[in-house]
Amino acid sequence: MTRTDDLKTHAIQRLGKLEARSPYPDDSLTWLQDRVPESLISLLETLGLGTWEHGKWQVIDATRFDGLLRQTLRADPDFAPDDCTAIAMKGFGGLWCWHRKHQFFQLDVLPNQLAAPDFWNPVGLDPATDALSPFGSVPLTVGKYYDLYDSKGDGLFAPLVKAHGPLPHGQIFAPRLHPAIGGGMQVANFRPAPALEAIALIHQMEPFTLTRSTPAGRQQIRRIGPV
Repeated sequence: MTRTDDLKTHAIQRLGKLEARSPYPDDSLTWLQDRVPESLISLLETLGLGTWEHGKWQVIDATRFDGLLRQTLRADPDFAPDDCTAIAMKGFGGLWCWHRKHQFFQLDVLPNQLAAPDFWNPVGLDPATDALSPFGSVPLTVGKYYDLYDSKGDGLFAPLVKAHGPLPHGQIFAPRLHPAIGGGMQVANFRPAPALEAIALIHQMEPFTLTRSTPAGRQQIRRIGPV
């Protein structure tokens, strides 16, 4: 087996069968050609569309999110929409995206930040293998990094699932009132909502900032968009 085969097998074993699974559409797999590595297309075809850990992480149809990326990343000199493809989604609307050159990056929300480790420290990994590596780590990172927290430092996702049930595929927990206009980071201010519409509203509420990880935390570098 090749390294790519090993990583695909490892990812499938770690994730298991997705909840609310449905096949990845054939026309969407075709659309992904020349946008992402073939190894990633093969993994997505095997995984299908679906949710993991009650919807805290979801494999999404990249074609449905293309318009959203074009609106959010329009005219950015480093993250042009033609180079970017949404692959997966977090339960509060953050997106895993693939960039032709910079490989995986995150469009996080609340606050709106773009984090792209390979943009700052390119390590020259083979895209065919680098495109698969994050999938095997989802069970390790979903608990800590895919949640939002209230003023006491308590995670919001688990109590929201208790209140509303697991997220169906294609929905997120979205704020009723965005924090930028007075909404609180508390369970009562979030409810399930269709992902595309809710994420579009969240993206419009405040600019995205390109960030860089430092020992002291994320450093804000510049706004995403026209320079």
